[in-house]
Amino acid sequence: ATCTATGLTEGSHCSVCNTVLTAQQTVAALAHTKAVKNYDAAAHFYHCAVCGTSLGEEAHTYDANNTCRVCGWYQAPVATPAPTVAPTATPAPTATPEATTEPEATTEPTTTPEPTTAPVEMPKEADTTVVEVKANETVVETVKETVTVTEGTATVDKAAVEAIVEATTEEETAVVIPLTQVTETEVVNKAEVDTEALTTVAEAEKDVVIELTDVTVKLDAEAVKAVTEQANGATIEIRAVKVETHTLTETQQTVLADKETAVVITAQVFSDGECIGDFKGGKATIMLPFTPEEGKEAEHYAVYFLDDNGELHEVASEYVNGHMVFTTAHFSDYVIVYEGANLGGETDVVVTPETPAETTGSFPVLPIVIVIAIVVLGAVVILKKRKAE
Repeated sequence: ATCTATGLTEGSHCSVCNTVLTAQQTVAALAHTKAVKNYDAAAHFYHCAVCGTSLGEEAHTYDANNTCRVCGWYQAPVATPAPTVAPTATPAPTATPEATTEPEATTEPTTTPEPTTAPVEMPKEADTTVVEVKANETVVETVKETVTVTEGTATVDKAAVEAIVEATTEEETAVVIPLTQVTETEVVNKAEVDTEALTTVAEAEKDVVIELTDVTVKLDAEAVKAVTEQANGATIEIRAVKVETHTLTETQQTVLADKETAVVITAQVFSDGECIGDFKGGKATIMLPFTPEEGKEAEHYAVYFLDDNGELHEVASEYVNGHMVFTTAHFSDYVIVYEGANLGGETDVVVTPETPAETTGSFPVLPIVIVIAIVVLGAVVILKKRKAE
């Protein structure tokens, strides 16, 4: 059976006389499995996750953090200019014979206060402690025994979370879920974690670290609490994966066209089909293995949040022990860009003895040495003349 057509079971027959032993049964059409394929500034687009058939589009629905609840599209807030109110003219007082009329009171013009949208405050520094966080051996064995991976999605049910928490010592500040330990052959880019069990972790004020194939994601205790409070489903889905530039919108691709883009990362949190974009002051840190291109220094790479208008917003990042680490206040699309050639930073230059570095602004030594030599030579000549006399 396919998404739109019925099928038949295999059935069976005698290999000698061909008598039917088990008759074939009709299997109903499976129906399409709706999933989000892509998105742009106006809408997200659905397709069937099984057969790829296009299922139309739907306008974004935004939460208080300007993030689409379905696909995670982030709409950067746009300041609305205050309306201009013309002052009200004050009529001149009218004089009446035999009576004095007081001038009419002046009414001050009223204005409508300018609406404001509080932008999400991004962290000033990257949380590099995630580099040192590792699962203990008991946790690793527990994950191998309790977590399953199917088509890139790791299912971490309630029993698995409780077992992992139990294997985590009191001294450890984070509950680590090393999903890369479950399989050596499958790519794991998504984790479905039991909501109720994760709520218990939030109540214990523990950070959560999830190791996926491409990246490691850390939600601090405040972010874990915010996510569980907003989750409407039985599970919370955490996605983080490296993607190709062509999966971005045309506007985003245009702004990256003249940049040396090294990596594009998409990170999202969902529950019951709705995107959770507001960490309510909590922070998320993403760490991924990263090797600079030959001849380029790691310090000349930077991480940027790429919004739907195609604008780049720098994110606090740091290169540590072969990993690029950055911390953010919400999930969306992020890019690692080489700054040396494109964004105004210094270009990496290797100085060799054959190619001396330019000494801009240095003291002019050679001319002074020549002047001193001439003065000394002149003094010697004068002394010789005096002796001769």
